[in-house]
Amino acid sequence: MLYHTQEIDEDGYKGFSHIVYSETGQGTRIIRKKKNAPKGSTRKTNKPVLEILKGWIEQSYFDQKRDALDIFKKLKTQSSIKFRVSDIEKCMKILCGSRLSLLQKDSIDGVLRYWKMENSEDAEDC
Repeated sequence: MLYHTQEIDEDGYKGFSHIVYSETGQGTRIIRKKKNAPKGSTRKTNKPVLEILKGWIEQSYFDQKRDALDIFKKLKTQSSIKFRVSDIEKCMKILCGSRLSLLQKDSIDGVLRYWKMENSEDAEDC
């Protein structure tokens, strides 16, 4: 079971700290953090990942709310392309952005969920 999720916002780093308890009550702290990107830097869009995600929208994969972890696992198992989690984050940001507005997202208890916008059939193709 996952308890005590806390954001880490140290100088030059960001991330999260979690405490996971086993069935016996033993707690393990997991800390994930990474260096902040320099101000003004941008990530290049991984176009193959973006195209796969757009295809999933057309195939109705996002008609139901999908967890970010489920999206990652599906990409990892059904694709042979190389990508990082940050590539998925960037592509999801593009698909949820005002320019495309194909998906919408919500965070429930720290878990991001994505689903198809009601008017995404009318959205312009990029």
